Amino acid sequence: MVRWIVCLFLWLSFPLDPSWGESFFIEGAGRTIHVLCLPVDPPYLIRRPDGELDGFFVDLIKALAETENLRISFRVGGWEDLRQSLHRGRIDVVLGTPHPVPKDREPFSYLQVYNVDPSDFGGENPLSRPLRRVSGKDLGDLCFSVPVVEEPFSCMVKRDSYVKSLRDLKDQSMVVRSGSPALEFLSSGGLTSRMIAVASLEDAMRLVSSGIYPGALMGTYQGLYLREQLGFKNLEYIMPPVFTLERGMVIAKGDAGLAMKLGRAFEGMRQTGAYRRLLSRWFGGYDTTIIDRDLAMKIGAVFVAVLFLIGGWNIILKREVARITREREKILDFTRDGIVAVDREGHVSMINKVAQDLLAVDETVLGLWSEDVIPDVDFSTVLQTGEAVFDVEQNLRGSLVIANKAPVMYRGFVYGAIATFRDMTEIHALAEEITGVRMYVESLRVQNHEFQNKLQAIAGLIQMGRYEKAIEFITNEAKPASSSTSFVSENIKNPAVGGIVIGKVGRCRELGIDFLIDPDSFCNETEGISDQAMVVIIGNLLENGIEAVLASGVENPKLEFAIFDESNRIMISVVDNGGTMTDEIASRMFTKGFSTKTRSRPSGFGLYNVKKLVDAMEGDLSVDYVTGEYTEFMVTLPNGGI
Repeated sequence: MVRWIVCLFLWLSFPLDPSWGESFFIEGAGRTIHVLCLPVDPPYLIRRPDGELDGFFVDLIKALAETENLRISFRVGGWEDLRQSLHRGRIDVVLGTPHPVPKDREPFSYLQVYNVDPSDFGGENPLSRPLRRVSGKDLGDLCFSVPVVEEPFSCMVKRDSYVKSLRDLKDQSMVVRSGSPALEFLSSGGLTSRMIAVASLEDAMRLVSSGIYPGALMGTYQGLYLREQLGFKNLEYIMPPVFTLERGMVIAKGDAGLAMKLGRAFEGMRQTGAYRRLLSRWFGGYDTTIIDRDLAMKIGAVFVAVLFLIGGWNIILKREVARITREREKILDFTRDGIVAVDREGHVSMINKVAQDLLAVDETVLGLWSEDVIPDVDFSTVLQTGEAVFDVEQNLRGSLVIANKAPVMYRGFVYGAIATFRDMTEIHALAEEITGVRMYVESLRVQNHEFQNKLQAIAGLIQMGRYEKAIEFITNEAKPASSSTSFVSENIKNPAVGGIVIGKVGRCRELGIDFLIDPDSFCNETEGISDQAMVVIIGNLLENGIEAVLASGVENPKLEFAIFDESNRIMISVVDNGGTMTDEIASRMFTKGFSTKTRSRPSGFGLYNVKKLVDAMEGDLSVDYVTGEYTEFMVTLPNGGI
């Protein structure tokens, strides 16, 4: 009978069943703010014998309501109640949630939760940036999480037992309350101990007190409160704590006004000391017992020793910081990319030497607003949206550059941005050079392969005794009229153009494609056009034609090429009989990255590069086609300088 009376008393005094739905109402001005408190152990939430709710969270809500004269409806509910209430829009504030809220925890996994530091409410509106990123229709899925209290989780053991540190609990069973953060921590691999889940902290403490299990992992404040209330004087904590947990409140439905009101009221309580007094009331009697005396003496001894080392350490630290700063400056100045960084307000905080030369500025721009110094860089968009931008071509103070811009993020907020710039002239020159070298190599490979075949044919004729045929074969190959190489060498004086044409002739011969060169083709050395540009334009057009006839599967694949140098203009024509061009392809073929081919490597840059080069030289590029019959590319370039 006595046992049942004790159980009834404990049932009434401490644990809260989420299904009870305890509640109370606070009178105030304005609309009613509905607060749902998740069930937590004392001293956070307590049910008195008279049925009234009490505890740290209850006093916190009452203090906030009094500070802002709020009208509040407070009730206790579990996670399932919270999920349904959020879905139906019946909850404004959730109290007792972990901070930050785990993204995989229902019901917050489908909501956008922004973590806000209470100290941020003392200045400008910290919610302006996240609100700018959310559209009106998604505002209801936005939540703001604010931390309100932090508690260490430690191991409670039997006093005078063999357990003196966490090492003594290795491979031992540890008791935890079912559904508690301690259980989640152990499940995630925080400790290697086996877990014994029990229904309540009271059961966990009783098992440890009786010596059945060596230790229990629980909130330090919660355990000490229950130890005093239930009389488990033979239990104590071992230090240091295993981990700490922040508990907070979540403002739902994107209600930024309510979040600002509660956040500023909470920050005001911290500044006036009301929050500290609230902590002292509920936790002040226990926090002094958390630190072991021997540990405190050791910490004091270490602290005294550290005081003697501070002077020398400061000197070493200053030297190390100076060295790292010099190395950073050298690295930033050595890189060939221009680098500019700004703070959250858009003021220039760092600019390296390359960026200074590229943008025609100096170090005096440090601290100035970036929009005044380099107005076209547009840091404001990155700072407002928090989204990175890559490979953007821009004209900055007369320099054509390719820019990459990214925000500097910390705890979900944008604290600045950084941008890198590269001169497009260098990039184009490098790309042209790489493309030209690749095509030269291809040309040499084809010619070498063709030469080897001819040598083998001559050797075979000689071995068979067909000397007349061998002489005839050599004579025919030596005739300029019968050799594509000889024709190209005599009529195309630009060696870069000649090399790429010969290479493509050989490749077409290997692929069974009939390559025809207009007999009137002629080209001198170009004056206003670089060899690399000519190679890129002609090489890509010919390669595009080869791929077109191969893809079409036409019976007699044919490629026609012509080049004319007259009236200070270079005219180039490439015709294929693949007939693969359509209206849809023609409308998109010069778009960067567009390709009709399926490849493992990136493609779709050939015609894009040709178009860019022709436009840069103020030339003309046209396409004539009949689907299923032919496609002709015509390029006209001014020769003699622009």
